[in-house]
Amino acid sequence: SLLATASAQPKRDKPSGGGPGGGGAGDKPSKPSKPGAPPAEGKPPSRPGSGGSPAVGGKLAFDSATGKLKGTWAGATIPSYRAPMAAPLLGTVGYGTDSTLIYGPFEAGFGSGPRVTSASDARPPYPCKDGSTYSGYCPGGMDVKTCEETLFKTCASGTVRTELFMDECGGHANPYHYHMDPVCLYKPDDPGHSGVVGVMLDGRPLYGRHESTGTAPADLDPCGGHTGTVPAYDSWGIPEGAKIYHYHARTKPPFLLGCYGDETTSSLQHCQRLYQSGTRKCGDNAGVAMSESVEIEYDLWCPCYDSDGKQADGFFEYADAAAEEPAMEGLTGMRLGDKVLNVKRAAYDGGVGGATGGGVGSAPPGFAPGSLPGAGGVNGEMASECVRLANMVTRDELTDPTEAREILEDTQEECAGFGELTRVVMPLPGGKSRLEDPAGVGEVFLLFANAEGAGRAVRSLNGRKFADRVVSAGFITRAEFDKYAA
Repeated sequence: SLLATASAQPKRDKPSGGGPGGGGAGDKPSKPSKPGAPPAEGKPPSRPGSGGSPAVGGKLAFDSATGKLKGTWAGATIPSYRAPMAAPLLGTVGYGTDSTLIYGPFEAGFGSGPRVTSASDARPPYPCKDGSTYSGYCPGGMDVKTCEETLFKTCASGTVRTELFMDECGGHANPYHYHMDPVCLYKPDDPGHSGVVGVMLDGRPLYGRHESTGTAPADLDPCGGHTGTVPAYDSWGIPEGAKIYHYHARTKPPFLLGCYGDETTSSLQHCQRLYQSGTRKCGDNAGVAMSESVEIEYDLWCPCYDSDGKQADGFFEYADAAAEEPAMEGLTGMRLGDKVLNVKRAAYDGGVGGATGGGVGSAPPGFAPGSLPGAGGVNGEMASECVRLANMVTRDELTDPTEAREILEDTQEECAGFGELTRVVMPLPGGKSRLEDPAGVGEVFLLFANAEGAGRAVRSLNGRKFADRVVSAGFITRAEFDKYAA
């Protein structure tokens, strides 16, 4: 089979220079002049494509069949990524309407460690300076807002080098790039749906932070997008009222993009599974030391955040679905430390276990539906004879025919012990780049003669380490298996 998955993490761009985001200390940001420069006092910035000068940087055309933009922009081919798919953790994820680079939420890091000081600056630059002493630390893979806010707690008062962080337009560094809401590309205070501010590398347009109601959308997925009607953007041929999947800028992480999404990326778990390849992935970190006395909970290099800009949720699974509503009513609003709980039914997207919606069977990443204590599990209605093994192999391993064959044979031999194994499907890369891969690369799909054998495989393999990876095993439907096996 040459079917592949979109969940393999694409190669990340390497930032130029030694400083965060490609710039270093002392580098003067090269801000775009129009419309990216800060507006003159009393004069709002012009909105590109809305009556003013047309957008520049190439030629893009709207494809009504896919809801995507196609062509070239700022020298890049659009689209150049599929969805759903992980976005580069560092470097370019899209371009503004002014051709300025758009980055994700992360930087490469500031300083050399939580307890290190220096008499001279270095690359990456130290984010704090007290007289002639440089200090401060933010690890790579932390969003720029959390980094800056934490530095005001860990560094002496008045020593944070704010010039290293975001300016009033949401960008910084040289080459100048956006990390946060690019407010100089549109008018945030205008009524109605915000205008287009950029295009992501998957061809989906990026809008300012407001919906047609003049407020931030409440249904953005962890990638930062949702499906809805948008205003016209003549420069790129987007018609008035087109109903498409599109991204919005936010004031909370991931700000502009968490992943390349589509109508299926509805849950935090789905986003997290897109970042399970390589050495930097979701779930690898917890407590992060920022100084000798300050430690914060943060999952470095995981750009998946909920609507509140938080990275993780807690999960409960009830054997009796009738207990869900009382639990939600009783826990919502409860204060826990300095936090207020917001409890809702988990919208499990079916990636690991194949379930949809909440109730018994909803599960966090790495758990098969029904595998938590007290649930029906294998003998329940969610079990099937088909199993998906995620985070099992990497694309690089599959490009070697000999290694791929050995992995397939080892998997078949191992899984035959759980029950009558009818078929094993391990999709292979389809070309030189991930864009040429079909769906399923990096995953293994098992078809057993019955659900009992599949259940034994899920219970045994879920959470087991394979090489340096933790395997996620769960049920999928027969229709899904047939799609990968075709």
